[in-house]
Amino acid sequence: MPYPYLKDRVSLYSDRGEVLAEDVPIEAISPLHNPGAQQVKDTLCRTILWNAEEAEYKIKSGHLGDEYIHIPRTPWLAMEDYEIMANIEKIAKRVEELLRTAPDDDTEVQILRGGRYLLVRPPTRLAWCGIEYQTALTNVAYAIEQACVDVCDADWRTYPYIHAAIYGRFPQTPEYDGSSLRWMLKPVIEDENPGYALRNMLINHIAACTRSRTLEAAALCSLLETISVVEMGEMLGPWYRHYLMTMAYQGFNGNDLVRDILKECGQNGTMADVVAYTVERMIDDGVIKEKKTFPSGYKMYESVDEDLRHAYLSSGMLAATIVNCGSARAAQGVMTSIYYFNDQMEMETALPCTGYGVSMGTALASGFFSHTIYGGSAPGLYSGNHVITKTGKVYYMPCYAAAVAIDAGTQTWTPEMTSEFVGDVYSEIDIIREPMEAIAEGALEIKSKFE
Repeated sequence: MPYPYLKDRVSLYSDRGEVLAEDVPIEAISPLHNPGAQQVKDTLCRTILWNAEEAEYKIKSGHLGDEYIHIPRTPWLAMEDYEIMANIEKIAKRVEELLRTAPDDDTEVQILRGGRYLLVRPPTRLAWCGIEYQTALTNVAYAIEQACVDVCDADWRTYPYIHAAIYGRFPQTPEYDGSSLRWMLKPVIEDENPGYALRNMLINHIAACTRSRTLEAAALCSLLETISVVEMGEMLGPWYRHYLMTMAYQGFNGNDLVRDILKECGQNGTMADVVAYTVERMIDDGVIKEKKTFPSGYKMYESVDEDLRHAYLSSGMLAATIVNCGSARAAQGVMTSIYYFNDQMEMETALPCTGYGVSMGTALASGFFSHTIYGGSAPGLYSGNHVITKTGKVYYMPCYAAAVAIDAGTQTWTPEMTSEFVGDVYSEIDIIREPMEAIAEGALEIKSKFE
């Protein structure tokens, strides 16, 4: 008996309206099957940056751990003689030797920006040898430490200083305070709950990695969110199709729906226009139907396909965010866009909003935190791991990614301030910069499996 794969099919479109994958089974884009999704996850986990210039400064100056710690010079240790950048090629070679597990494995060490940085990817078999995603980081950190000790012929009494310059205050603090390593992920202890690793990523980072291409940023965020709900154990049973449809339509512009809404409402429209057009599309496409007309003329609707309705609703919410924030070229309106789109949609159809109330509650709380308690902070500093935004899984955070991508520099903390180097490096990786294309290629590669 054949396995009961989902029968839904969808066409994936780029942010320019080009067909990337036509009429593919919805299962082919699932993180459980799509090779592109697995490559994105693997790349984010295995790609680690080391700021050699920062590490050298820390060792020579004694400013170790974090900004509050300064160890006075100790001439008898001669740490000012440790030349990290001058020996970066030797250090890079030694790091590769330490990490390599076989002559033909996929270890990669690159020197960047004239020796100021190292990009390190440990071999896959090493990175996934354990059961924690931090295996890549811990091995790279210790490999760099050992390489510095070996190349600089370090006095054994200086080992703790070298450790602190690279690893930060770990294990005194598990958050690697003062580390010269840069990684898209965070230590496990900073994850809000099990399965939150890929949600614990600044929205500014996501925008920077996709070079602020609005729909690509939303797509990358949507993919990471969907992988996360798999990790949480929430993408089972009826929720599997529910989340997959939302990812397909909102995150990856399924059937060009998001762009259709933007083409209709983007130039002169408001959020109310987005609501009206989204309802019109749901009626025309048979997603909802009229249930009752009241004497006043008000119409109440009912859902024909609830998972598809939620996918259309999420797509409309993303489009409303882009229209509203795009008109101001400012990200701060993302919470308002989410809240009032859903509020108007409930009034218009008498059907639940995105997330069945979660989106409106999360938007209200996010706005309160961002605009009052945080004193005018920025949506780009949020992540899906935040105490407020953690509730809106899959459909909520892509709106933040789109808003930050379309922002013209109005945030207190912009991606250029928080994520410049991370963005410069990760945006050179095709599958990170253009996740819409990566998922579409993966879907085409495996679609026959589900037909």
